[in-house]
This record gives sequence, C-alpha cells and structure tokens, in this order.
Amino acid sequence: MKVMIRVLPFLVIYFTCKFTFCQEAENLIQNGNFETYSACNDDISQYYLAEGWSAGTQTPTPYQTPDFYTLCGHVGTATYLPNTGYGYEYPIGTACMGMYCTVFKYEYIDTKLITKLKIGKKYRVTYSLSQGEGYNNKARYSFNHYGFSLSTKPFALIHDEVCNKQPYFRQEEQFYNEDWQEFTHEFIADSNYQYICFGMMIENTSDYQMELITLGADNYGCFAYLDNISLVCVDDDCDASPSVQLPNVFTPNNDGVNDEFVAISASMDIESYRIEIYNRWGNVLFTSDDILEGWNGSVNDTEVAGGVYFYRIVLTSKNNPDVEYLQHGFFHLE
Repeated sequence: MKVMIRVLPFLVIYFTCKFTFCQEAENLIQNGNFETYSACNDDISQYYLAEGWSAGTQTPTPYQTPDFYTLCGHVGTATYLPNTGYGYEYPIGTACMGMYCTVFKYEYIDTKLITKLKIGKKYRVTYSLSQGEGYNNKARYSFNHYGFSLSTKPFALIHDEVCNKQPYFRQEEQFYNEDWQEFTHEFIADSNYQYICFGMMIENTSDYQMELITLGADNYGCFAYLDNISLVCVDDDCDASPSVQLPNVFTPNNDGVNDEFVAISASMDIESYRIEIYNRWGNVLFTSDDILEGWNGSVNDTEVAGGVYFYRIVLTSKNNPDVEYLQHGFFHLE
C-alpha cells in the first residue's frame, strides 16, 4: 500500500539551528543507552534483557553472548556493579553492555534502526568504550579494530563468524582506557541500511593487534564495555521530500527560450515521476513519465490558447519507493 504526501510547490524554507531550544536530530538507534530493559540482570550473557538488541548470531555460543549490566542487577550470586567479573566499571547512565574483544572470542551486539538510512545522506555514529579498572590479578590488554557494520538485512552470523560485512567502520589505533572514551564515525549512506552491529571488525587475524598492558595470572583475554550509542543524520535536508522545480510561465513561440513547460531542476533521490497537465475545465492535455520530457503547448498538434493551466505531479523517492509525494500548482501559457 502506497502513502500519499503533499509537497508545496516553489516554496523552500531553510532553518538553521543556532539556539539551545532547537530540536536535535533523531537518534535512529533504539535504546542506544541500554536503559530500557525487561528485567535487571542476575547473571552474565543476558544481552536479550536490553530492549531491541540481539547477539547477531543464529545460535549464540557461550563466547557469543554479550553481558548486560544494570545498576539494579548483579552477576552470579553476589557480584554487583561496578564489579562485573572482568573489572570495575560504572555505566554512563544506568546500564551498559560488555563484550569480549579478543581474536578467539568474537562477541557482537546488533539492532534494527528505527528507520532505513537514506541514500546520499550523511550520518554520524557515536559510541563510548571503556575497559574499566582491573582487579583480582587479571591480565589487561589494549586492542584495535573495534567498530560497527551496516546491513540492509538482519545479521545472522554462524558460529565463530566475524561481523565484518561491508560497509564497516572501525578504530585503527590501539585502544586502552579505564574511563569512558567516545568514538565518532561519519559516512554517506550508499544503500538503505536498516541494521547495525557492534564489535570487532576483523578481516583477518594478521591485521588485529592485542597488546599486553598489565600481566596477570588470570589471562581471560580482552574485554570492553559499550554504552551511549547514537546514529543521526547530519545533513541539513535529512527529511526533505523529493521535489521538482517548474517555471511559472512559458512561451511556446519557437524562439529557443522557454518553449516547453518542463522541469528546471529536481532533487537527486527521485525514483519515479509522472506529470499531468489540465485546462481550467479539468481536461487532461498532457501526461508523461519522463522528467526530461516537456509540454510544447499543443494538443494533437494544435496549439492551445494562452491562459492559466494546472499540473499534478506524483513522485516517489529511492529512499522510500512505497510513499508517493504529490506536487501540484498552476502556470501561465503566453
């Protein structure tokens, strides 16, 4: 079922947000701070308690089950935040996710975006990582290549498969921080991505580096905490509808100037186009599905009289082909 949306012709209004009361761009990641959950955690591997998130795998193994931590929960029988079993850490808000980040223990967390990304629009992904403070004689490591991957379909990784589907974005430098550190990546969407996966983006084990920071008897590997995730569109016209600019007047006198009623310009994301031109009695004089084809002011090779005529255009966009946008107006034939 298609949805019809009206687009006002000729009027384009630009707003610049310079004041604190301006509305911020919508975060397309639902529950990016993990603070909406079905219950407080009472053990490890309970990623599924965080609303909207999954482990990215078809059949998670013990090493493919991220750990969900809340201030109201505990790990095992007596371990409460900030003691997670891997280190001491407080979430930025009231909850966070923890994952292995070693080459032999892949853990991922993924979610469906609130809306599909729009082709050609610029987006910014922001997230925070920490490794917390070490304790109990556990070895500590730095690591690289943590990031995220995008997909048009749900992630369904097989056992031990790496979530490095293209496109992916990752931090190349070694990371070690016992406090929360924010990472930002910007990109232009080349497809209508609707799923995002966070974790180790490793093409092969040779390009991954995990460096020992503190020697410990308990060498459990590398573990990191993830929190405060956002994905927003940063273009000025993120919500702009597809539109066509048309002249108000045209003069079909064969002087080579303005001889046809045809689109002057159009937005880049138009998927389909259809125009209909009417006289004042509602009779259809011209139709076309080609945005480059114009009307020369004739019907059956007979010139019509000068005056006011009306047009109706139906557009769809590449980003949302199921939604039809209606643009209509009038013009003068002289």
